[in-house]
Amino acid sequence: MARQIRAPKLENRTSRLKLAARRKPYFVLLSPGISLGYRRNVGAGSWSVKSSDGHGSAWLKAFGLADDFENSNGAAVLETLPTP
Repeated sequence: MARQIRAPKLENRTSRLKLAARRKPYFVLLSPGISLGYRRNVGAGSWSVKSSDGHGSAWLKAFGLADDFENSNGAAVLETLPTP
């Protein structure tokens, strides 16, 4: 059976709003070298992805807003993490 990735602090809007606002994102490891990040802001939070090759090279790219204060529209504002 495949490993299930769980991040209770990031799974729903209520849990994410309890996190402290900070510049450094909260990360969840998806697979070796790939992490999903959530940055809690004073306003709407943002989702990002971080990739590294294990040899010192890495990049971070924000790809959308979280649905913290407005409902998801499927394009710019993204839903919460899916739960298994």
